[in-house]
Amino acid sequence: MARSDAPMLSLKDLEDFLDAVDRALGPPIDLVLVGGTAVQLLCRDPDRRTRDIDTLSTDTIPVLVQIAATHLQPIDINDRAALFESYLPDDWQDRVRLVFDGPRKRLRVVVPCPEDLAIMKVFRMGPKDEDDLLKLASLPGFDREGFRDRFLRLLPVAIGPERRHAQFFAEAWNGLFPDELPLDIDDVLKAAGAVRSA
Repeated sequence: MARSDAPMLSLKDLEDFLDAVDRALGPPIDLVLVGGTAVQLLCRDPDRRTRDIDTLSTDTIPVLVQIAATHLQPIDINDRAALFESYLPDDWQDRVRLVFDGPRKRLRVVVPCPEDLAIMKVFRMGPKDEDDLLKLASLPGFDREGFRDRFLRLLPVAIGPERRHAQFFAEAWNGLFPDELPLDIDDVLKAAGAVRSA
């Protein structure tokens, strides 16, 4: 759970913090961000706010928490997102996008590609996830087929209720792509089953 006293961070707040990390670091590090922070940085969204910074880079967390503690405003940076790494395709690291390359070359920040982030959002489907899905799917070159196919491959092995995840995907797909053939839960489950047996 995010700290309730942590402020809502804008894109500028995030970039200021990342710049402070780049200034404070000794040896260079790579940081993998997911969640709302990743959407903000990938979509360059000045309107979206997030309360915490979710990272998959668990080995760098102590350094980042120490820097966050000295930042002008409280920053809740955590590695809780590592619990959700199972909602990413096995090969997601092959498609990461660079969203911050510090001027001092001590910090590089990458995020999963838009399609893989969208998959994570479907599995999570919290209050802000629908809006984030719309932003991700609106990015130039968003690969609808890649989004669908990777989700279908992941669905049979993902943690949690398969039918509910299929429902979220069908609803997201139909809302995002009204020009495509509509999907229902059974369509998604059948397609995922076909992928599993292939």
